[in-house]
Amino acid sequence: MADAKAGELDCIKQKLAFAERLLAGVARANDSLLNVTDYRESIQGAMRILGTSTQVDRVYLFRCHEAPATQELLASQKWEWVAEGVKPEIDNPELQDFPLEALLPRWSEALTQGQQIAGLIRDFPVSEREILEPQNILSMVIAPIAVRNLFWGFMGFDDCHRGHVWSASEIDALKTVANSFGGAFARQEAETELKKINDSLEVRIQQRTEELEVSTALANSANRAKSDFLANMSHELRTPLNGILGYAQILQRSEDLKSRERSHASVIEQCGHHLLTLINDILDLSKIESQKMSLYPTEINFDSFMQAIVEMFSIQAHKKGIVFRYSLSPLLPQGILIDKQRLMQVLFNLMSNAIKFTDRGEVEIVVTGEPFVPIKSSKALEKQHLIKFEVRDTGSGISKKELEKIFTPFEQVGNIEQRSKGTGLGLAISQKIVELMEGELKVDSVMGQGSCFFFSIYCPEVKIDSQSALDRSEQKILAYQGETRKILVVDDRWENRAVVTNMLIPLGFEMIEAENGEQGLEQAVLNRPDLIITDLAMPRMDGYEFIRLLRQNEATHRTKIFVSSASVFQSDQQKSLDAGGDCFISKPIQLQELLKALQAALKLEWVYETNKQKKNQAEADKSCDQSSIILPSIDSLQSLQKLALSGLIKAFCNELDEIDKVSPECRGFTQAHRALAGNFQLKDIQEALELSISQSLAEARITASH
Repeated sequence: MADAKAGELDCIKQKLAFAERLLAGVARANDSLLNVTDYRESIQGAMRILGTSTQVDRVYLFRCHEAPATQELLASQKWEWVAEGVKPEIDNPELQDFPLEALLPRWSEALTQGQQIAGLIRDFPVSEREILEPQNILSMVIAPIAVRNLFWGFMGFDDCHRGHVWSASEIDALKTVANSFGGAFARQEAETELKKINDSLEVRIQQRTEELEVSTALANSANRAKSDFLANMSHELRTPLNGILGYAQILQRSEDLKSRERSHASVIEQCGHHLLTLINDILDLSKIESQKMSLYPTEINFDSFMQAIVEMFSIQAHKKGIVFRYSLSPLLPQGILIDKQRLMQVLFNLMSNAIKFTDRGEVEIVVTGEPFVPIKSSKALEKQHLIKFEVRDTGSGISKKELEKIFTPFEQVGNIEQRSKGTGLGLAISQKIVELMEGELKVDSVMGQGSCFFFSIYCPEVKIDSQSALDRSEQKILAYQGETRKILVVDDRWENRAVVTNMLIPLGFEMIEAENGEQGLEQAVLNRPDLIITDLAMPRMDGYEFIRLLRQNEATHRTKIFVSSASVFQSDQQKSLDAGGDCFISKPIQLQELLKALQAALKLEWVYETNKQKKNQAEADKSCDQSSIILPSIDSLQSLQKLALSGLIKAFCNELDEIDKVSPECRGFTQAHRALAGNFQLKDIQEALELSISQSLAEARITASH
């Protein structure tokens, strides 16, 4: 089962890697078509970018026209890019002025109607295989090109080595690119026509204005198509991530899991969140380009917010063997009003980069503030604090040439190994977020000495709840008080229903499931649930229609409805709320977010885990872990304890290696402690060693008495 899960994760990672390359290729190809002034250079450059990003063997363009005498549709190859070692076909006379409808009738009908051709060549009709197989093509995608809403020709992508099976999202992306090429050809044709107009200055100006409007409309159409593609890609990737992150959270709450297995589940969750961050980066770039990114300020405990971030990155720095420092000014307020997620996104990016590009020395974050400054706002006179963030490192530094492009999307600096760990979007997005906060992200850097990224923002001061209330929010929820509540989950994917069901059943909820809107309506009327959680995209009856019918039904019109969807654009969220939903929960579902929403909707009073229960569970875990493990000698245990107390992790691991050599039967013990050392869980190591030493001494006393 573990191998299967690992294989599934590898598959997802591969799909995400291909999606990242494809997204970057689409963006850079569009940029080449829109920004390169030389027409032929832009077309050839865009084809080269697409070929390398999709890893196909041949990219080409065919222009179609009617024969003057017969009006027969003819096709001729005009452009071509081939990978190294692949035979070019641009000079093949059989690919010039060949009758498209006569030789490839299926293609002619589909392309002229705006439909694409895609698949493995072995699945194509015999008549088509006879034409394509001599060119060593194994699979292909053919997308139509339209100029001014008229069929112009087509664009092809050939795979001659792998026989790649194209997904629907990939085909849509390539169709989007073909539309961009159509826009480029339309622009080129418009410019050619403008050059021919010389009757009068007034006519030339009028014609140019009209053609520029057409070009702008085409460019906007291409951008809309790109946004649609990004939304679809996000939805497809978030669906499997919902299962991965959902079950990782469920496993970590399980009382049947040992601490070591719970740690493994935590690693799965961290990796899933990393993948989710990459997806969100792509979506954020799309929002920035369309100027649709907004801030959603909330009241936060600033000290607790910074402490959580610092603890995470201090561990990362310690693992890499570098010093981590943190300084927080006492002049800062305890509570501020800020978009917590966006500020966290900026700090995560800056601190991750600092640690990534620092191999020795230190990383430091300094947060300073000035006493509040009264300023006028649209509401009232507010207390505004100027907060300055600085992230310093002693890493490799950034050259002047790289500094000029460091905030450009998809641009990365550093060596090849460092560049491979990201999309090149983090700094570009961080800069835009800081600008939305009315600040400016800047950088000072010296090659070989390090860098300092810094920005300042004004934040209103707010009063926050007591610290005990904050501590309460971090306690584990075991159940809720009062009568049993029924929750209906409506989703066409069983794994999505299973995630929610397995999250909530252990807390005492009665769960009901339905796989589409029709079944959901029946279950809602029959069982009268207290709350309904529904997806949006479902067969037979989608979520919008389901919500509308629920609100019209006398038995269910007051039932609380949560919408849970992988479509996370603000417009989709607002549309679901306008349809009658009470709350939007984005996928992948975060348990704490779901529980917070349930508490508000159902007026729940939670039952929290007590410190005694937590301690008993930890002792049970340790006892279970210890029961089947053979311990090394008391001298070895005491030596390990001394090293752990001193924080000497490397020496601690060396001592474990020596125990493996001398006492191979203790491998279970050494593996468990090596895993704890790998995560720098010094407190857990010390507690486990104390228990092992006590057990070893007790066994020695029993042996001596006999």
